[in-house]
Amino acid sequence: MIIILEKPKPFLIVLLVSALFQISIAFLPSVGDAHIYSQWMRALTKEGLASAYWDKPIASEQDTEAYYRIDYPPLYPYLLYAQGVLLESLTSQSFLENDRLVRFWVKIPIIAGNLLISFLIYRMVRRKKGEEKAVLSASAYAFNPAILYISCYWGQSDSLCAASLLLSVLWLSESKPELSWFFVTLAAFTKPVAYPFAAVLLFVTGWRFGWKRLLPCLLVSVATAWVILLPFLVIGRFSAIVGDLFFQIDAMPWISANAHNLWWIVSGGLPWVNSNTRIAGPISYKAVGIAFYTAFLAITLWKDRLSSNPDTDYFLFASTAFGLFVLSTHMHAYHLFYALVFVSILVVNISRLRIFYALLTIASFTNMVLYDIHFIYLTKIGMYLTMLNSQLCLGIFVLWLAAFYREKNFDAVFETKPLRPSPAKLFMLGLPAIFLTAGPFVQKASTFHIEHYLLTQFNSALKRAPSEDFIRKEIFMIHNDLRPVIFQHPPSEITYEFKIPSRTVLSFGICLSPAVWNPQKGDGVLFEIHVQDQADTEVIFHKYIDPKSIPSDRRWHDETVDLSKYGGKEVQLVLSVHPGPFDDNRYDWAAWSDPRIISSAPPSFLQFK
Repeated sequence: MIIILEKPKPFLIVLLVSALFQISIAFLPSVGDAHIYSQWMRALTKEGLASAYWDKPIASEQDTEAYYRIDYPPLYPYLLYAQGVLLESLTSQSFLENDRLVRFWVKIPIIAGNLLISFLIYRMVRRKKGEEKAVLSASAYAFNPAILYISCYWGQSDSLCAASLLLSVLWLSESKPELSWFFVTLAAFTKPVAYPFAAVLLFVTGWRFGWKRLLPCLLVSVATAWVILLPFLVIGRFSAIVGDLFFQIDAMPWISANAHNLWWIVSGGLPWVNSNTRIAGPISYKAVGIAFYTAFLAITLWKDRLSSNPDTDYFLFASTAFGLFVLSTHMHAYHLFYALVFVSILVVNISRLRIFYALLTIASFTNMVLYDIHFIYLTKIGMYLTMLNSQLCLGIFVLWLAAFYREKNFDAVFETKPLRPSPAKLFMLGLPAIFLTAGPFVQKASTFHIEHYLLTQFNSALKRAPSEDFIRKEIFMIHNDLRPVIFQHPPSEITYEFKIPSRTVLSFGICLSPAVWNPQKGDGVLFEIHVQDQADTEVIFHKYIDPKSIPSDRRWHDETVDLSKYGGKEVQLVLSVHPGPFDDNRYDWAAWSDPRIISSAPPSFLQFK
């Protein structure tokens, strides 16, 4: 008897290969949000919703790392809880102790979200354009390097939110707005980034299906929301979670949280500039960002309403996502993810979108790689790399507007002719724009010849501590002032060896993490700086602070120390921290903020072996 095996479908091969590739990337050791998600998973599983969201102490005596309380809507935390219960039942010891396994486990549903998106893209394109184009479209997403980096390496959960948004558009195109509202509600309760898409759906539902039909759609959304929030009603925290859903929009109030967009250019490549900072009178950066994006959305919705092509819904959501990333404040490096998802559906069918898809992929991937390299903006090369990528992203957006917003509607998007912009026009418009947007970065670069950051030499410094995690690079925020720091837990010291130029000043700040500002958590920290040369050792800085018990110490303590007397000498600069007067080093989460040497000549740092 001869058995004839059926040839596997190309899409199944794509899906299988992509799954194996994503799983292999997910198991790599990585930084990113996976470690925060693993914190949440353990807290949810062991202590419950209320503790993970609000009650769990930020500081733990057994750990030197702060617990980041959940600042997401509840759907993703529910999933983390289910994952935690399952993993703990399989191997309770590994669940508590094996960080790498837990972080890998966190990424599994994120990978599943990517595979679901690939399947949805395949299904949508296959129905209208056939098998070959469907496989190509799904492959464009399944193997997109930016998508894989954000999801599988970094561990961001955007694929779960994007899958719900994609299902929302699918049912909208099927003239089933009630189902569309169900899925957009799921997206909104996964991540706040879905809120603008819900606003877009509100208007599209009204004018396409009539405002009377909007009422049952809203009822579906409200009923879905009630079901999602029911566990909080049971534990008596309903009002708290509802309040959080509003405050989460402003959870990280920066004009750019490392997103290489319009606001990265405005800040000159400096992350964590407070978006509530006033530009003129009562007008803040945030208000300008809201005005820009609202105007863009209004134009986008109007053009969509005048369009007749049924596939404009995908372009509408792609444009909503792209405009959100470029024009809004509060954006993160990974928020270009959503634009890539919706462009993936159209890229094979619309030749003029292919160049945009390639450029968006490059911009998104570069943004993530530069974000992954801690404090790269403190180096001149890093600053210029982020400048070029933000210029690229802004340039893509301007070309997007020029290519697709000149006509009265979006039907022209689906023309088959490729996009061929005039090189002369690109040069005439692009060159002034490049020089104009480079201005803030050039101004910042003018300080690099006199400011030399110790954080950029962190890996070459000699570290002495009882445990490896006693000294590390971190970010601390005090009174909305976010700074890069060298975290040091007493007793420990970090030593830099270099030749000091003449007329040199050491500038830095000291603090304790706000997570430990409590009289029950120890007795403060003594900060010292020693300079050692061949002849002698001298203490050049000595200060004790106790923000745990002294309210006036709950701030950044900015200091400068003159090093001119050591000019021309090779010295060792030792930053050390010690417990307070009662020798109690519990919760001594000390930090040196942005330490730098200010000199007209660069110091010659030496590598410790």
